[in-house]
Amino acid sequence: MPAWSQQPSQPISSDSGRALFLGHTTDEPPAPLAVLRGSGSGLSVPAERFACANCHGRDGHGDAEGTVRAPSVRWQDLTRASTLRLAYDADGLRRAILEGIDPSGRTLDRLMPGYALTEPQMQSLIAYLGGIDEEQRIGVEPAAIRLGILAQSASDNFPDAMTEALRHTAPALIFGRRIELVPLDGRVDASTRDRLRNARIVATLALPHSSQELWPELARLGIPNLFPRTLLRGDEPKADTIGLLATLDEIGRASLDRAAACANGPLTIIVSDRDQPSQRLAAAARSRAATRPELPPPVMQSISSATRNPTPSTRAGPCALVFADPQEILALTSISPPRRYVGLIDQFALAQQKAVAARHELTLADPRSIQGRDVDTAGFAELVAQSIVRALQSSGRLVTRSSFMAALRRNVPSPNQPTVAWRS
Repeated sequence: MPAWSQQPSQPISSDSGRALFLGHTTDEPPAPLAVLRGSGSGLSVPAERFACANCHGRDGHGDAEGTVRAPSVRWQDLTRASTLRLAYDADGLRRAILEGIDPSGRTLDRLMPGYALTEPQMQSLIAYLGGIDEEQRIGVEPAAIRLGILAQSASDNFPDAMTEALRHTAPALIFGRRIELVPLDGRVDASTRDRLRNARIVATLALPHSSQELWPELARLGIPNLFPRTLLRGDEPKADTIGLLATLDEIGRASLDRAAACANGPLTIIVSDRDQPSQRLAAAARSRAATRPELPPPVMQSISSATRNPTPSTRAGPCALVFADPQEILALTSISPPRRYVGLIDQFALAQQKAVAARHELTLADPRSIQGRDVDTAGFAELVAQSIVRALQSSGRLVTRSSFMAALRRNVPSPNQPTVAWRS
């Protein structure tokens, strides 16, 4: 057990300690528990629901939680005495975490849970706190800010578009630093974490849809995932992920509102049998319908059922909301009698011309529209570049991962602004 009385000269990084601090699944069983002292019942719940970072900040500097400000837990601050307590050492921190008692013998605030950790887990957490400052500065070099980027294929021109967008958005250095794009290897295997560590990046930038298996590895290493080029679900941890595109949940809700306007009776929601994003869209639409008591309950139908029986149900109105993959939609629109469909442009891509020829009326949403503006590859890269540059300019010379992410959240389009463009 490292009985440190001061910050170690070479901070130690610990994957398990990071996981405990950020609230991810740990590599060291058993699963840690948080004991809620403030409830008066000593109720135990999974520790990830009360991650250290939620109150103390991902950088450990401390943060406000309601009317209470959680203190810094950086090792150099913990090991320094204050007017309120004596200095912590490793044994003192262990007692605070397990028993809720500080080095001066005072009981910690009741909002601070206790944590039932094993000795290896405790060592990993203390090791991580010793290296948290160093981790926050990974990718912040004296002359560069390093951001990871990944091409979807050899023909993917987005990295070139991103380079050009940054060139004309930030022609001068930002506090003496240039923005450096670091090519990443998207393979997920036993060496993935080592490759990501060795890349030494602040965050990843505009990862393609094909990279989603990489995302959990980024989260495990505390590397933010910025502006992925795919639709997010809508429930991703905001500390890990920032998007520019409308989320599946936003699109599902907006689609229901648009389709309901033409339903003239119960709306049919037709959903894919196999495509998980489509099923999430449908779930969001159905949830939205439940919040609108003036609407009849929607008629839910699988696309396989709709294809076998293309004539609309006698309970359904003339308008159907469709979430499915392009091949499924092509099959449906090829045999269905003329009808009005509401859906996504990308999902209707194969069927669009044939659907119009078959006298279907289409109202389609483009989730790639940002603030009401249709964006192509170059346009998306431009918006990403603008957000990155503004965030770095407002973060100052002493930028860290956490300060950069906080600045980004202030500089990306508000979720209250239009994010889905509709075309009839």
